[in-house]
Amino acid sequence: MTFRLFSKDIEVGTIEQIGYDFPRVCGRYKLSESIASEQELIFHYIEFTIQASTMFEENEEKWLEFWLAEEPKYISLIDSDDWKLINENQEAFRIAVPNFLEKNEVIWVPDVREI
Repeated sequence: MTFRLFSKDIEVGTIEQIGYDFPRVCGRYKLSESIASEQELIFHYIEFTIQASTMFEENEEKWLEFWLAEEPKYISLIDSDDWKLINENQEAFRIAVPNFLEKNEVIWVPDVREI
């Protein structure tokens, strides 16, 4: 299934769901062409989570130091209730902030209020 990913009314990109391991869902993403130039905070958050996920696998201590230093920059996105997916039938589903990984992979968790 393919979704459009939004933060508030900003279309971040598209996600193709490829797996599900409750409560996490995973997929592949493609960013909107304008996200890097028009939505710098979101774009840098995506870069941050990619870098953090790579660090976590290599050195958990280094990851924690990096996470604690960088997370405050993105707290407005991390704590936001405004992330959502819209499916092909135009149905919207709230999600917790997605975690972006290398190879255009993404993990997200449905908002518990939606379950």
